[in-house]
Amino acid sequence: MPWRVPFLPQRAPVRVRLLVYLGLCLVPVLLFAFTQGLSEEQRIRDTVQLEASQAAVRLHERVDRMLRTAESVAHAIGALDLDQPGSEGACTAALRQAVRSIGGFVINYTVARQNGEAACSGWQLPSPRPNFADRDYFRRALATGGPATSGFLMGRLSGQGAVLIAVPRLRGDGSVASVPIATLAASELAGAARGSEDPGVQVVVDMEGHLVSRNPPLASLPPGRDITHSPLWEVVRSGKEEAQLVGPDGVERRYAIRTVLFHGAPAFRVVAGVDLGPAQAQALQARLRNIATALGVGLAVVALAVLLPRPLLLARVAGLREAARRVAAGGSGRIPIATHDELTGVEQAFNEMLDALDQQLAALRESEDRWRLLFEHSLDGVLQTSPGGSVVSANPAACAMLGYTEEELRQLGRDRLVHQADTRLARLLAQRDETGAARGPVSFRRRDGTTIEVEVSSSRYLDERGQPSTCMVLHDITEQKRRDTEVRELNARLEERVRERTAQLQALNAELEAFSYSVSHDLRAPLAAVRSFAQYLRETDAVQGDRPRHYLQRIEAAGARMGELIEALLSLAQVSRGELQARPVDLGAIAHSIVEELQDADPGRSVQVHVAPALQATGDATLLRVALYNLLSNAWKFSLRNPHATIEVGAETDAQGRRVFFVRDNGAGFGSESAHRLFQPFHRLHAEGEFPGVGVGLATVHRIVQRHGGRIWAEGRPGQGAVFRFTLVAATPLALPALGNA
Repeated sequence: MPWRVPFLPQRAPVRVRLLVYLGLCLVPVLLFAFTQGLSEEQRIRDTVQLEASQAAVRLHERVDRMLRTAESVAHAIGALDLDQPGSEGACTAALRQAVRSIGGFVINYTVARQNGEAACSGWQLPSPRPNFADRDYFRRALATGGPATSGFLMGRLSGQGAVLIAVPRLRGDGSVASVPIATLAASELAGAARGSEDPGVQVVVDMEGHLVSRNPPLASLPPGRDITHSPLWEVVRSGKEEAQLVGPDGVERRYAIRTVLFHGAPAFRVVAGVDLGPAQAQALQARLRNIATALGVGLAVVALAVLLPRPLLLARVAGLREAARRVAAGGSGRIPIATHDELTGVEQAFNEMLDALDQQLAALRESEDRWRLLFEHSLDGVLQTSPGGSVVSANPAACAMLGYTEEELRQLGRDRLVHQADTRLARLLAQRDETGAARGPVSFRRRDGTTIEVEVSSSRYLDERGQPSTCMVLHDITEQKRRDTEVRELNARLEERVRERTAQLQALNAELEAFSYSVSHDLRAPLAAVRSFAQYLRETDAVQGDRPRHYLQRIEAAGARMGELIEALLSLAQVSRGELQARPVDLGAIAHSIVEELQDADPGRSVQVHVAPALQATGDATLLRVALYNLLSNAWKFSLRNPHATIEVGAETDAQGRRVFFVRDNGAGFGSESAHRLFQPFHRLHAEGEFPGVGVGLATVHRIVQRHGGRIWAEGRPGQGAVFRFTLVAATPLALPALGNA
């Protein structure tokens, strides 16, 4: 979006816009010129401050030189001997000669005695003679034994403003012999008596805030005036070395302040000020010159902006406008390229826009053709409607689905097509208005009065004029609803059959439990009677002869064998019942405890047992102990005839990444052709006389592993041992019948 000035009307001519833009462009130029003027003013102000600082340094050096020169002459005067007869005249002559030799800034020398009385002077002493004992500088000189200077004073002999320096002369024992005093003209300190040598003003102030000297002199500010309440003294007292103030004469100046030290102690403040008037006038001239230059350049640019747009810009812009009008009228609007400048890019872009527009129109026509084909040949009905429900258009599929012509659908409208008892369309339209699209089943009424179930997909969009419009796609789901109803009925019948089968299974389980009870109680009693009678006959010798006794022994052995079979059958049934209590189990710890039991039961054997560490599993601890006991007891039993029997318990990972546990031995083993019979109840691969047992242990292990959702398999070779491998998936246990495949 092109930038525009907020207060400028949108229909303002190009010339006006250019003038405003150029005027805005002149603002930073003027600001730059103004800033340059300020910089120039600051530079001039810095120059004035530098001049003031240099003048203050020269004034400081002049005052310091005057003080030291007067002091050195006073030291020489101190050598005069005032105790000799006629010495006063010689002293007076010497003092006058000293004043003449120094120059005009020292107006007199006086030699005072220790008590302060003037002994001799370059001027004639009045009667009574002056006494300096009450002067502060005199007392300081006596107290310290060193030179001391006064502030501004009115000289007692000269009667004019002066600064006095007392320089005591000491005897060999350290006592004061005399005190030569130099009287300096106050006006000479700032050079007032000899005229101005530096620009501006020079001021000397004592440490008590009295004006000592000012160059040039000011009648309203005589020497000796107390200036402690003036702005200048505030600056001096603050210790600043630079300041800008308006002086008592109303002139603004830049001031520089320096401190004059006399024997390490502050004696005077010297101030040099340079007028800012000429500097400010010079800075103003520079600022006006910069602004005038900027305005001149700006006016020249404005003149060019007014004169040049017509031939260089406006005519070609008018050509672009006419070309756009021709394109809007449906004609050709390409612009011939005659020149090559900035507007050439605009003209080329206009031509490229026309090319792109032609391509877009062709693509739009192609898209409209595809949409028309889709609209007319779609198997689903399509209704274009207004937000109020009027039907704008309908495709042939919608007409065939509802039994109306397109004109009849327009007359009926959307709402009259829906079954009057169906309120789902209102909810669907509310959802569409909220989210922009919605879909759901609705019952429609056909022309013949029948009702069809339709899956409606409705969405909102803006047409080419930017007006809201809606579209509804209708998919006939009447047949699908019929099939869904049939499926639900079939599912209901299937659930009923499942309930019947479940009831039958529960009844079968009840019968199996009754069978187990019968085996446990009904069969044990007669079996016990048979065994008891046989034992009684054998013990009482009621039966004579070897053959009858042999038969009795066989009856007892068969009874014992039958009891073992009943116990094994009950144990196998017990494994299949009960709820599986799955939790983390350490198979290694269980294996160690089982091996200890086997060793205690058969202490005469030496079997090497290796149990791998970290045999963690998840399952029912009780059932897994039964399974491991059967596997380890089998390995213990079938390795009986190997003098170097070895049993190994461990785990490994198969190709699918599953945990596989195993029990391996080097016992009797078995042939591969017999492996499928290992886990069947009461199936034995060895004769009972060779290895005792009833053939239910491995069937029990198989049932436990199945309940844990795993599987078990075995590998072996006759005389070379066997290995039993099994997996556990306790998360998906299998619920087996009470007796399984028994």
